[in-house]
Amino acid sequence: MARGDPRIQYKRTYILLWQAAGVEWAHAAVAGSHCDLHTLGYSGDDVGIGDLDDKNVIAVNPQYWPGGSTGLQAFLNEHYPGVVYEEIVVATPAELELALRGSPPDPDPLPPTGGELISLHVQQWMAGVDYFINLVEPAVVKLVEGMEQAHRVKELSPKTEVLYRHYEGDQGQFWDMEPKAGARKFLETFLDSLHTNAAVIKWVEPLNEMIATDDLPGIERTVAFDVAWCEVLEEEGFPARPGVLTAGVGNPQHGAQTEMLLPAIKAATDAGGVVVGPHAYWGAVPGYCTLDEEWDHYSGRGLESWDYSARTAGIYPHYVFGEGGAVYVAPNGSMPSAYAGWRDKATLGGDWETYLAQILQWRQKAGEWNERHADRCLGLTIFTISGYGEWKYFELGEYELRALADALTGQS
Repeated sequence: MARGDPRIQYKRTYILLWQAAGVEWAHAAVAGSHCDLHTLGYSGDDVGIGDLDDKNVIAVNPQYWPGGSTGLQAFLNEHYPGVVYEEIVVATPAELELALRGSPPDPDPLPPTGGELISLHVQQWMAGVDYFINLVEPAVVKLVEGMEQAHRVKELSPKTEVLYRHYEGDQGQFWDMEPKAGARKFLETFLDSLHTNAAVIKWVEPLNEMIATDDLPGIERTVAFDVAWCEVLEEEGFPARPGVLTAGVGNPQHGAQTEMLLPAIKAATDAGGVVVGPHAYWGAVPGYCTLDEEWDHYSGRGLESWDYSARTAGIYPHYVFGEGGAVYVAPNGSMPSAYAGWRDKATLGGDWETYLAQILQWRQKAGEWNERHADRCLGLTIFTISGYGEWKYFELGEYELRALADALTGQS
């Protein structure tokens, strides 16, 4: 036997990572393929060495090799002919693990709603909102208070659905009760209005931002409350469906803590509801934006982390991200001020053109995700319209509403 000849013939499949891939990608490759006993490495030469009759390669994100996918295939064809080539292009390690494991495909999408992913978080109606809704025809508009304005939304864009949030300053009064009793008491604070407007409200949120990273009892409590929320809406006989889990950006931890959310995700999905969190804010300062490199940790966390856990459990939720936009991010990655929106001097200093470009970037990334996942992301409602006061740095005025509408519809 010559040196390097195999002892016996066997099938070898080599998972090829690009040479700058971090350890998190290697972990995902091992987790996704350990049952298949594939070989893992970073060398294009290792793919082809050995006198084997059945050599295969799965190239992960080949666009990062010199010459991209075409260059990599040309290299293998020239130096190691006979290697069977396959590639996987994914955005995150979580998606790589899922792709290698061969998870079931997403189900067929629901019939389309209004369509446009980018929409508005409306606290009070103002000039420019009519123009935006009528021209853009977004999939969803979120109303905070002012439930009767849902009729106006439907008049402007009949296919647009309405997500509603009822604001209560003291959420603890409902939180400190047994979950179903608390959910019922919260619903009763706006029950009459919901009966009056039920025909034009598609989804209704529960309590807001009650999930905190590493607060395991709090996560359990939120999940129990939101499951109960689904139940009390069903018992009331509304056509309106639940929206659940309105977590703040970056919550909870990936993995086991996110998996704790699954009972509420399943309850909402079974009831025809949507997942509203985690809120899809992204960090921004002049010259830097987390949409570029930290998508799966911040604004894309729901789609990349929460949905990974859901798909793994055989649940395929739909998402309406009820808040989002640019907020100040510190050098250490934290977001120390909930009030430092795009107008804040530390964030974008009111640079509308940069902010608009970031909104369109979110739209592109969510659209690409939808292409892989049966259009299950219905949209993002940008925070906020008529927030005033403490939310003044997030405010979209009439100029921005018109400019955003024109950009989304190709008018500008």
